[in-house]
Amino acid sequence: MMTEFERRWSINTHPGAIRFLAWLNEADMASYSAATAILLANGPGADISPARSFCYKYGFGLNWEQEIAKNVGLFSRLGWNDGKSEAWTFTDANWSASLGMSVKGEAWRRPDDTFGLAGVVSGASRVNQKFLEAGGTDMLDGDGALTYGPEKILETYYNFKIWKTVHATLDYQFISDPAFNRDRGPVSVFSARIHWEF
Repeated sequence: MMTEFERRWSINTHPGAIRFLAWLNEADMASYSAATAILLANGPGADISPARSFCYKYGFGLNWEQEIAKNVGLFSRLGWNDGKSEAWTFTDANWSASLGMSVKGEAWRRPDDTFGLAGVVSGASRVNQKFLEAGGTDMLDGDGALTYGPEKILETYYNFKIWKTVHATLDYQFISDPAFNRDRGPVSVFSARIHWEF
């Protein structure tokens, strides 16, 4: 279940918006504290299914966007969840903050293109850290050891119009301390996307 509230405005003809999101999931998820106890007693790789039960996980998000000049905008996102149980959607992060900028391509005669640059910092709750230190693995993280540090990402992308209903995006991410582990990385991730509307 989720709900979102949005407020839009304009400052000297430059549009802006802020959105607040609250969500609640129910699923068969392992409690990090119960799973950690199993791993400490039986070693990494132990079956943590006894730690699973139907429980709730909740969180909040805040998204802000503001055009600061014609075709230039800033955006920021903050996210947090209770961090008590394993993740089943999107990300293993229990908190996250980002700040970025986007520029439309009118200045280089590509008005339907967009260039973007953003920084992201995300981390794990203390009980999630203990779970990973004990050898636990979650949806996207965990490899049997952990020297904790927040994950830091610098991302840049270019979205360009191929045809009137087809866009492509080239994306690069530089990730420091991937999966909250200072002993891993840095990692470079290259990706490409196609968006087709019909």
